[in-house]
Amino acid sequence: MKKKKSIAKKNSELTIYIEKPLFSILLITALGCIIYSNSFDCSFHFDDTHNIINNEAIRNIYEIKTIWNFSNTRFITFLTFALNYHFNGLDVSGYHVVNLFIHIATALLVWWAVLQTLSTPVMQNRNISKSKKIIALWCGLIFVSHPLMTQSVTYIVQRLASLATLFYMASLCLYLKGRLSQQKIPSILFFIGSSTTAALGMLTKEIVFTLPFALFLFEFSFFHEGSIKDILTNNIFFLYSIPPLILTIIIPYLLSYRFNITWDIFIKSYFYPLLSQRYGDPMLSSSIYLFTQFRVIVTYIRLLFFPFNQNLDYDFPASSGFWELGTVASFAFLVLVIVTAIWLFPRKRIMAVGIFWFFLTLTVESSIIPIRNVIFEHRVYLPMFGFILILVSGLYYILGENRKITINIILISLIAIYSGLTLKRNMVWKNDITLWKDIVKKSPNKDRSHMNLGEVYFSSGLIEEGLNEFNIGLKLNPKNFKVLNNIGFYYYTKGNYKESISYYDRGLAIEPNSPDLHVNKASALVMTGQHESGLEHFLKAVDINSQYIIKLKAAAGEIAKSGSLPDAEKYYSEVLNRLPDDFETLKNLGKIQLSQKKYQEAVSYFSTALKINPGDTELLTNVGKVLLKMEKANEANPYFSEVVRLQPNDVEAHINLSVCLRAQGNITESERELLKANILLDKLKPK
Repeated sequence: MKKKKSIAKKNSELTIYIEKPLFSILLITALGCIIYSNSFDCSFHFDDTHNIINNEAIRNIYEIKTIWNFSNTRFITFLTFALNYHFNGLDVSGYHVVNLFIHIATALLVWWAVLQTLSTPVMQNRNISKSKKIIALWCGLIFVSHPLMTQSVTYIVQRLASLATLFYMASLCLYLKGRLSQQKIPSILFFIGSSTTAALGMLTKEIVFTLPFALFLFEFSFFHEGSIKDILTNNIFFLYSIPPLILTIIIPYLLSYRFNITWDIFIKSYFYPLLSQRYGDPMLSSSIYLFTQFRVIVTYIRLLFFPFNQNLDYDFPASSGFWELGTVASFAFLVLVIVTAIWLFPRKRIMAVGIFWFFLTLTVESSIIPIRNVIFEHRVYLPMFGFILILVSGLYYILGENRKITINIILISLIAIYSGLTLKRNMVWKNDITLWKDIVKKSPNKDRSHMNLGEVYFSSGLIEEGLNEFNIGLKLNPKNFKVLNNIGFYYYTKGNYKESISYYDRGLAIEPNSPDLHVNKASALVMTGQHESGLEHFLKAVDINSQYIIKLKAAAGEIAKSGSLPDAEKYYSEVLNRLPDDFETLKNLGKIQLSQKKYQEAVSYFSTALKINPGDTELLTNVGKVLLKMEKANEANPYFSEVVRLQPNDVEAHINLSVCLRAQGNITESERELLKANILLDKLKPK
């Protein structure tokens, strides 16, 4: 008997220790650090290239307007990328540290939100509230360890999802704290904090626009008892629930969202059909996208409970219509889940709210607004909170308070499995080859997966392996002009320009407005000496995308090196037509004129370039030499004198000035400059 009392006492003491806030915070933090310890050297991937690696907007942390203009609705996220770039450049470890910090902080907010939810007026007197500290801990641990979270943590650019969720949960926690506070001033401060984090969230990612409805859901569910009629006629309910809903309208307006678009443009941007990223799918209209999302949401639910065979790029076919068997069955299942939530609401309220939260927070990306990629795992990062509420509270309701040991064993086992799967999943994210090989293995019939793996092989020097993947991708989708472009480039690197042009032509027949295809075909034409045809395709690329003017300039330089000066002049002239103040182009055109002994034209180009950069000594020297050739020594003198002033220790500068002075008949000054040149030469001789 004494032994049993001793064990009970020890268990009681252990429970008290475990339920201390500091213990929960440290345990959640430690678990997060351990299971993501193998992610710090994982490379950039996929959309990281556009948003981070090649993103000029984040290069200067002090150019706030540039960051804002790049993406005003996601400004805060890109501001954090700019901070990362400022301190870490393109060293991935710094980005991963920030992502992990966000993830752990969000997990701690999940813990705090559950703790407060179980302390609300509706929940505080229910049996489940007696275990609120340990339940909150389990929720935080499941959130931090679930492998479905890896895409929002290890995939750097998906900080968009995790940071938005951080602000979302912070706003919810501060709102709950304000509602639970018994003092007026602290309560007001918490509400201000809730509104501030809501505003920050709305500038992080669009998913935060469901936040006011989430606050409404918590207010309705956890601060008011009675029938729906009683709640809706309660003035206190409206006092707290209406302001959060107004946030959806006021905050975007106050933060200068770009609403100066016509209704027609809005409809075209968000509701018009668009082409799916998966070959063979129908056009994704609003209805087709919605029908597909019924099946996608069921897949998300399966992944939440059984997170196996995760994939960055699912081969998920769009629905052909509502009456497709899979679509109807999924819709029926989801309706059943929602009906179950309604039935649970008066009985097991926290489980019901978990279900409502899951569907509410998915609405932005699983709605009637088409998105080319119908499924991505990072979209479940915010809805995960709802799943955790369902899972943990469901175990307590089903097994009962008297089976805490059984519940704890189940949850410990789940967290151990989740942690192992997270560690394993992070290994897939190590580099582009490991990632895309995993994707190809799981989506073998998707042309984009093979194309991307082929590009990764190419960039890693595995050219033949890359070509093999391109050919597989082309068989799967003969209309993939990007694959045709890549195969064309393969033959270009092999020097088989005729074959490369044939692939570029096939690609242009499918997509005539691809600047890459035009530029690559132009380069191949130049290599075969077809400069006129090459120029035609370069100009088409520039007309489609003005940034391709850089390619035209580079081609002009290569043609000039090959000795085809008239053709190089045509190319540079086209650059100058579009960039009249381009210093390098003016300079190069001047050199071409000089090589062709067109001295007057050369002086004209050099002089125009000098107006842009008057201190360029090479240009000053060239103008002086040309003027000497034209027997205009008096005009040449100021140019050579300026070079000597700028570079007093340059031997050639003094010699050039000496020659000019002699041509002017000023022998004494000429010999003085020549003497200075000889003195400088003596100093340079080894002793």
